Amino acid sequence: MNNNDFKTQLKKQNEETNKLLKLQQKFENGSISEEQLTEEQMTQLENLYNAQIAELDRKIIDKKVELNSKIKKVNNYYQKLIDLKLKSSK
Repeated sequence: MNNNDFKTQLKKQNEETNKLLKLQQKFENGSISEEQLTEEQMTQLENLYNAQIAELDRKIIDKKVELNSKIKKVNNYYQKLIDLKLKSSK
């Protein structure tokens, strides 16, 4: 695949994604009802929602990992403070 084909394919994919996001917005704000959607559009929206949920799940896991790391750092810092206080009181 040459560079022009890649750019064309990427542009087409971005246009399709934007079109689907606009459809999602119209569906969510009630401009379009479920009955007005084709079977293909319903499938596309379902896939979009599933992808968005999976992305949110991944972000939540990342944040939990980050939070646990920070908690460990705080606990280590707190333990060092306790150790210093114990050493200084002897």
